Amino acid sequence: MFLPKSRSFRLAGRPRCLERGEAGYNSMALSPLVRFGTSTWTYEGWKGEVYKHIYSKGRFKQDCLAEYARYEHEGALLFRTVGFDFSFYGPPSTKQLEHYASLLPEGFEACAKVWEEITIPLFPPGLRYRNKAGPTPRFLDADYFLEQVLAPFEQAFKTHAGPFIFEFQRTGLDPKSRGSGARVLTRARTARRRSCLQPSLRNADA
Repeated sequence: MFLPKSRSFRLAGRPRCLERGEAGYNSMALSPLVRFGTSTWTYEGWKGEVYKHIYSKGRFKQDCLAEYARYEHEGALLFRTVGFDFSFYGPPSTKQLEHYASLLPEGFEACAKVWEEITIPLFPPGLRYRNKAGPTPRFLDADYFLEQVLAPFEQAFKTHAGPFIFEFQRTGLDPKSRGSGARVLTRARTARRRSCLQPSLRNADA
């Protein structure tokens, strides 16, 4: 965690920099509308800096999220969100989400990648996909998204669920399928509102 030596601001129409230690440097915090976080939290290299607790073998990745969400820099909480990149390879189970929810403070949200079965139109040949290589039958399947991806979050993680990230690849993407993609996003938004993942969106326009 590093901060720049100086931070710019404007005085009489001209920019000037505050030096570290100068009055006002630490008060230039992020807007409460901005959530700062990283794409994942399981960085072994942060042991001793962000992660002070000694974890038993095999528990670091499962439990260190609690420390991540409460890490302070210069007296203030630094991270207010985090990415679930692992969910790209398969939707997390309800039990897994319940565990992560138990580690997080109120108001902390996570952004989860949507399962690749829904966002990749064509699995390329190779060792990773093996016999799955070829067109993806569930690409942009709205019902599959609601059942397999959204449902566990609704059941076990709704107070901490942030945006879902649809990561597409260009290979195999048919321009004609864009309407299908729009339907996925529209239905996901509607389902999210109805399930009260975010209570403030309950009465929002679709």
